[in-house]
Amino acid sequence: MVKEIGLNWIDVERNISSYKGVNTSAPIFNPKLPIKESPEIFSVITHIICDGSINKNGIPIYTNSSKELIDNLDYTLKKIFGDFKSGLYFGSGTNRNCYQYTFPKLMTELLEHFYQINLYKKKEIPKVIFESPNKFSTAVIRAFADDEGTVDLNWRIGFSSKDRELLLDLIRLFKEKLRFEHLTDIMEKDEKYYCFYVNPMEIERYQKEIGFSHPDKRIKLSNIVEYRKGSHGRRASGETREKLLKLLNDKVLSTYDLIKVLKINKSNINMQMKKLITQGIIVQHHKIGQTVFWTRRY
Repeated sequence: MVKEIGLNWIDVERNISSYKGVNTSAPIFNPKLPIKESPEIFSVITHIICDGSINKNGIPIYTNSSKELIDNLDYTLKKIFGDFKSGLYFGSGTNRNCYQYTFPKLMTELLEHFYQINLYKKKEIPKVIFESPNKFSTAVIRAFADDEGTVDLNWRIGFSSKDRELLLDLIRLFKEKLRFEHLTDIMEKDEKYYCFYVNPMEIERYQKEIGFSHPDKRIKLSNIVEYRKGSHGRRASGETREKLLKLLNDKVLSTYDLIKVLKINKSNINMQMKKLITQGIIVQHHKIGQTVFWTRRY
């Protein structure tokens, strides 16, 4: 229509005050037009793939326990599309400890149209990512890790999903785009999930080039990097044993506490702990949730 009546498309976009989708889709005010391809768009797509869903009315929902991630998504959507009315409430059932954030379904419809993808049925990263600058890959990996990643006590970054093909795409981004080398193969985590890890050799590089937006994971990664820097290579087994016993002489400590002090990973701690438990030298003092606290038996 714009072409037929000889209008300038740039002028038309400049004078659009709001737009909306068909039926009951909520409008977007003060729109950012044209919508420009950016790492932020791929970050949004990834968040929807990982922790997104739709309600019975087709309204998109993003669910996460981190208010900071909710706020980041709200900021990013407004930066890409413009102003809109969103919703924020606490979940129920399995999501009772999470925030649930809603936004106009027109946004997901536009993203699906732009990249010819289905964000809810066949979750996939747009293939154009493999021809895009590296900062697009970084945005995808960071968003995925914020939602589905872990920082474990063996000094690794873990990625898990029910969708094995999705993890294969992530590994391609790590290897082909960002040139990471120290990744595990994909493993079966349980009957429903697959996972892979960035190994300790590249954890500092991961922090510098990718990192986390999730505040708890960001802090945990920073701590693990510091522990790794503070470790002094391979310790003799007897040295680790002596230090464990000294720490537990008059204190009650968790495995995580021991890792922080000794600056060695969980596998090495566990190896010594099992021997000491078998010998009856160390015993469980108490447990909070999944965290076990240990002490020395006298």
